[in-house]
Amino acid sequence: MSFETGGQYYFVAEGNGGSTVNANRLAIGPWEQFTLIDINGGDLNSGDEVHIQTTSGYYFVAEQGGGGELNANRTAASIWETFTIELPNNPGALIQGGDKVALKSVNGYYVQALGNGGSSANAEPTVIGCNATYPCSWEMFKIIF
Repeated sequence: MSFETGGQYYFVAEGNGGSTVNANRLAIGPWEQFTLIDINGGDLNSGDEVHIQTTSGYYFVAEQGGGGELNANRTAASIWETFTIELPNNPGALIQGGDKVALKSVNGYYVQALGNGGSSANAEPTVIGCNATYPCSWEMFKIIF
């Protein structure tokens, strides 16, 4: 599974984990592929809590539960490594490949690809943009299965 930004970049766990997460790759390679773990099992639906794991076993983490850095440097998943996957305005709907999703941290911060990709990633805004500071597309990503 991979995440594509609206600017045609992909999320990457630098070094295949153990470091930061960016949104600056133009193609999917090993460092841009992840396992999405639906914590409650079954179908992946909007509103489900998930963990995102690199192929080398590291988990995405919103440091301090959100409000800053997004890394992939944890070897075990706990609260800061838990995200809610959302189809905005469509709670409970089945998520399928190609859908545009948002990821919200445990403290209510959304994962964001700065500049719509081509740069770093963080978990800072508490809303899905749609304003001059944070355009909507920065917090919405195409999920590729």
